[in-house]
Amino acid sequence: MNETEYLEAIGSANDLIAGIVHAQEVLANIKEELRRNLSNPFEQDWIYREQSGDFPAAPKIIQWQGVEIQTRILHQTGINLSDIHGADLLYEIEGEKYVIVQFKRENSGRIQNDAAQLRKLLENCPGVCRYHRNPPMFIPPRMEGFCGVWHRINTSNKEQKYLHACEIKEIFGDRGSAGVEEFRSGIQHETFMDLFASCRIGALVRNPSEQFVSMLLFYKHVVFEAKQRGRWA
Repeated sequence: MNETEYLEAIGSANDLIAGIVHAQEVLANIKEELRRNLSNPFEQDWIYREQSGDFPAAPKIIQWQGVEIQTRILHQTGINLSDIHGADLLYEIEGEKYVIVQFKRENSGRIQNDAAQLRKLLENCPGVCRYHRNPPMFIPPRMEGFCGVWHRINTSNKEQKYLHACEIKEIFGDRGSAGVEEFRSGIQHETFMDLFASCRIGALVRNPSEQFVSMLLFYKHVVFEAKQRGRWA
């Protein structure tokens, strides 16, 4: 390994570490806001509980491909908690990964661009992401497996398309809306859940396991060790 390759490896390792710490902070902030909501629910939350049996912000556990996934509603009735990081729903594999998702519905063949909401959502994506440094010139830039911010497009024919928030930004550009056909690069709900359950997508909140590191060493990869002295609650 020459000096240039070494410096590139160091830079990539630092980016990954910074991304994990950022993801921990984002998730901790979300959970703190939800905790405050549950300790002092809004009037609409009591109505929701009366109808559905629990508060909107309460966690719900689902099993997908044998993996326990926790979901929590972030955006409830459009007031107070509607600004939680620009998202509607949190998916979390506790202690491993999470994604936050903004839902958008087709209206007369078009998807409306809420630029302020999208900007808020993208603030949760770590600045070390290569798509922040070098925006994609094509659609879809889906190989960024550590992305934790997504959009779900609900079409009139009951399809659900999941796309990275950076894809959504690229599609909208400066326009106020886009035709639903422009979001065809999205992945279906089942594929999204399969990828998340297998930890192939989502924002990392935990350093790689010893087993994973051992595998990298076996195949003669360079491994950098980072010691985390503090942690977001």
